[in-house]
Amino acid sequence: MAFHLPQYIKSMTTLAIVALLHVSSYASVGSVDVTLSIDIDEVVQTADPDRLTGTNLSLWSRLPIIENTNFQEAIRDWHPGSIRIPGGSWSNEYYWNGNGVRIGGNDHGIENFDLSKQRADGSWEVDYSEYKKGFRLHGEEGQLSDYHGDLDVKTQHEWINSLGAKAMVTVNVGSGTPALAAEWVKWANQTQGYDVRYWEVGNELNGDWELGHRLPDGSSMDGTTYAQRFIEFAKAMHAIDPDIHLGGPACSDLSLSFVAELIRDGGDAVDFISIHAYPVGVNTHQNSDKFAAVSDLRKAIKRVNGWISKYQPQRIDEIEIGISEWNIKVNEDRDTAELISALWSALWIGVMFEEGVDFANEWDLTTYTEEGGHSTFYINEGNMSVMPKSQYWALWMWSNLMGSEMLKSDLSGMDSVKSFVTRSDTGLQIMLINTSETKEATIAFKIKGASELEGQLHTYSSAEYFWDVHARKPLWSRPPAVRQITVNHSDTITLPKFSINVLELPWTNQGSSSHTPASSAKKPSLQLSLPDRVPADRAIEAWVIASDPEAKLPYLQSVETIQLSIDGPASLSQTSLELDNAVAAFTVTPRGAGKITIHARSGKHSASHSVELVALEERAYTNWTFDNPIYEWQAKSTFALGSESSVKPNQYVAAARLNGETPKRDADLLFHFEPLPSEKLSFANANGVTGQLRAAHNLECADPKAQINIILQSDANHWMPIGSIKLSDIIGEWKPFALKVTQPEELDAMAKLYGLRFQIQSQAPITGDIYLDDLGFIIRTGL
Repeated sequence: MAFHLPQYIKSMTTLAIVALLHVSSYASVGSVDVTLSIDIDEVVQTADPDRLTGTNLSLWSRLPIIENTNFQEAIRDWHPGSIRIPGGSWSNEYYWNGNGVRIGGNDHGIENFDLSKQRADGSWEVDYSEYKKGFRLHGEEGQLSDYHGDLDVKTQHEWINSLGAKAMVTVNVGSGTPALAAEWVKWANQTQGYDVRYWEVGNELNGDWELGHRLPDGSSMDGTTYAQRFIEFAKAMHAIDPDIHLGGPACSDLSLSFVAELIRDGGDAVDFISIHAYPVGVNTHQNSDKFAAVSDLRKAIKRVNGWISKYQPQRIDEIEIGISEWNIKVNEDRDTAELISALWSALWIGVMFEEGVDFANEWDLTTYTEEGGHSTFYINEGNMSVMPKSQYWALWMWSNLMGSEMLKSDLSGMDSVKSFVTRSDTGLQIMLINTSETKEATIAFKIKGASELEGQLHTYSSAEYFWDVHARKPLWSRPPAVRQITVNHSDTITLPKFSINVLELPWTNQGSSSHTPASSAKKPSLQLSLPDRVPADRAIEAWVIASDPEAKLPYLQSVETIQLSIDGPASLSQTSLELDNAVAAFTVTPRGAGKITIHARSGKHSASHSVELVALEERAYTNWTFDNPIYEWQAKSTFALGSESSVKPNQYVAAARLNGETPKRDADLLFHFEPLPSEKLSFANANGVTGQLRAAHNLECADPKAQINIILQSDANHWMPIGSIKLSDIIGEWKPFALKVTQPEELDAMAKLYGLRFQIQSQAPITGDIYLDDLGFIIRTGL
């Protein structure tokens, strides 16, 4: 059936009541896993849940998506408090107005721009008397990009206003000027009447990936320099509209770069501090560790509050704290698409509420990859349709089901259960998150100031959402299930494993809703989720699924045990399975190359799936011999970059020339190759880097531990160290290297490689040349 999101939401949230549950039996102590004590009269924190569930809209969002009716109505139903534009790092690259610069239409080609309008300092001469679609610059040289986005800021503003939301704007500090930012304020608030109150000055300028991080003199942006720039922008912008709220520094992570300096030096111009947070590291594999990373926020907010108290104590209650970008992690993988995204996000929002964060904007609405991406929606490029991913429902539950006053509560028992208790004019709201993947949790309530409360329990679990990692889409995505419930002092409820639960308890009895069975497939259709063609040296994750794929509904009734068998050179982790919320996982281990067929049977239902196991061979490809001119290498260096002909007979090699520098953060790159030669090579089957390194025979470095780290960068994993070579091992002689990626997650990330870095680490100054030659990639062939 067709998926019509808004009607689906409304019908489920008001009518789909699983069953009337009145728990009145006394729960013995042994059967209780968790006890939650609540004082309904003691408020410990206040917040507007809508302000904590904002989002980001990027310029590269596709127009057919944002015009999609289901997409728009889903956002209205979520009602995020603010939507930040124009889009992450593009904020430092984008001129919001192209009038006077654009001489053609809205196309991306350079022929549509008057290049004479670029001044000597790199800024552009824009005519602000009218508006035209803006344009994007790229690279430290500020060259015109070949892509300026599908949207423009006028489209963004008007789309946000049409949803009844508020825009938050990040102005261009990287390639722009205070005058450019001030003109945006004037155009948006005085000419157009958009009434934008929150303006952020720059984006992640502490990071060397940002245009504007590297300063004209070759040094890097620091906190003091940023604060000075902030004041310059604030003066120009406040001259246009003194009532707007200004903030920054939009630091890239919870290390809080530039935050202390901005609070110290920014004075009254600082209305809010903005932070970005993607706290789960790429090498964090255990879900328990991913949930534990949420606590990093508590430490960060404590530090920010400490700086406000130290430098601006008179404004403790005035300076707000916002998380203008957040998600579970930077790299876009299955964690940003599977059910864990919902649980983690629900926990994160709760901790922001507890710690007094004033506003937050998750990243983001439409940034998606085949693996799922950061987008809150699954986007089908074929028909430009959308379906909520799990994170959407976490945001929706906080925005629609939770109140604005957090109450004092105490949770004891299983560490895997987390709770947040709020109240509103209408009643009491209790969010319970069970992060255990294997255990249900029985919880008892002690509610001070209340005897018996009746309400609804909203549950979101694998019965409501399942992401198929092989099909790379949700097989089903449904609103939380709802059931009526009565809570007495002695009552308990059971939380499904790996679930979000919100118990709404109105102050007055509103009566019970009509009883409508939960939406579920009426008849099971058995299917297997497996790839079609894979390397023969990797284990394969697989699932048996009982569902109605056309209706996108799981079959939640009991079925007979699933019997598995296999034909061909592979083995199964088990031969019988019991479905849990319509799915069951198993592993296939290849024993060699060839074709295998897996069979699943349950009673009269069966399914089969064939997989080709391919034996791969490795081959090294040399992509850089460095005999061509330097400008063709697509390489940069923190140090002087040269081409040297005296080290190898009749050959040129790359040289990084160090003149007594001690490498430091953001100034430690011997060689940085970006973009990579993807037009000549497919990285999908790459698994390593090969080449040769050498240091000059007279190189001087007093640090015996000095080393060169080789790092790959991918859109799926932005930092993949694959090996190190000691500097002392290459002085005066060439050292060949062939460093391989071995972890499955990193092998999967190779398809989206964009950068290769050679990073020098030393605690002492280095004087002399370091050479690189015959650089390339190791490719596995056969797929």
